[in-house]
Amino acid sequence: MISRFGGMAIGAVAQIYVARQLGPEKLGISGLAIAAVAQGCILASFGSDTLLVRKYRETDGEEEKTKLVETAFAARLLFTLMLGGALFAALPLINIRPDFTLSIACIIPLLLFQVNQPLWLLQAKEQLPALYLSNTISIAFGAGLIFIFIKPSSPAGSDMIVSCIAAGISFFLSWSFAIRGLPALKFDFAAIGKLLQSSRWLFASSIVVYLYTQFEQPLLGSMRSLDELGIYRSALQVVGGITPFIAMVSLLMYPKLIAWRAISIDYLWSQQKKIFFKLLPWVVLAIGLAFLALPFLYPWIFGPKFQSASLPCALLVASKLVVLLNGIFGWGLWALKQDRLMLMIMTGVAIFSVSMNFLTIPYFGMLATASVNLASELLILVACAWQMRRIITAPCLEKAA
Repeated sequence: MISRFGGMAIGAVAQIYVARQLGPEKLGISGLAIAAVAQGCILASFGSDTLLVRKYRETDGEEEKTKLVETAFAARLLFTLMLGGALFAALPLINIRPDFTLSIACIIPLLLFQVNQPLWLLQAKEQLPALYLSNTISIAFGAGLIFIFIKPSSPAGSDMIVSCIAAGISFFLSWSFAIRGLPALKFDFAAIGKLLQSSRWLFASSIVVYLYTQFEQPLLGSMRSLDELGIYRSALQVVGGITPFIAMVSLLMYPKLIAWRAISIDYLWSQQKKIFFKLLPWVVLAIGLAFLALPFLYPWIFGPKFQSASLPCALLVASKLVVLLNGIFGWGLWALKQDRLMLMIMTGVAIFSVSMNFLTIPYFGMLATASVNLASELLILVACAWQMRRIITAPCLEKAA
């Protein structure tokens, strides 16, 4: 907790400084590149983190565990290189503005360092403090570079260079904490193919999660303006400050859910309800404080140019706090190996999200994107909780699960 909140505080100050120095348009340009990195992470990881954690926890032999780590590392490196080749081949066909060049050049290096960090491995080992320590060190180093080099005259994408350097530091540190170095690079294509086959439902789930959580950003930039995307990105930076905490709770909880499932499904359900009702009052209180405080604090923090993002920011904060609740039941379904069911739930929500964004963004801009984001997470919460209860109360419980 100390490491995570220390990193969040440093990162928040650095990102506020970046927004003030670069302004909305430059922030919007790098925002499009970051959206491309998010898309690349889905393709390069094949959505396999949840499966890898589950397999690692269920594997007893050290040799099998080592092979799993090497297979995942090689697969992600291979797919990252393939995506880099595809991007390089597509560049002559794309009419790129000169001010986009630096951001585009950072996409593949940032993707490589982000997608191949051993997040899943440290999660499976329940060694998340090591991951957060490496992230905090990299954030602090990146913040120092930001304060030294980022100026109003800095080109668009200069913040992306800092992100690449920080991600690289986190990459090497986290692997050092996980296995005291990088895994051996072995391209076992049969093992990679088997991993892809096992991850197919999770991969599809990752795509639909992207559609209802991040696809709004390129839509906003293309259907409204880069300026508005840059202003909206300031709200995403605020949300980025609390997202690691939300992710920390989910990452810590998933191995526990797997262990509770091993005891019995009834025990898993009782623990889920216990956690939910303990967190609910705090989530409601935090959402209320966000709506009260952000309209007053926003122009003071980011400057008057970003004032219009205060209400969207409050909506996005509420959305991320709802994620804290829906993860209790969503990760529970994954612990029950209900990968296909989770895909069906999230596909329905993604269809709702994309449709509503196309209908509302041209008229309401970032207020629409933030509202749809919150509505989507509420739908996920209701659907996952209802499906968990349906499974628990179904006949032939153990066999059905």
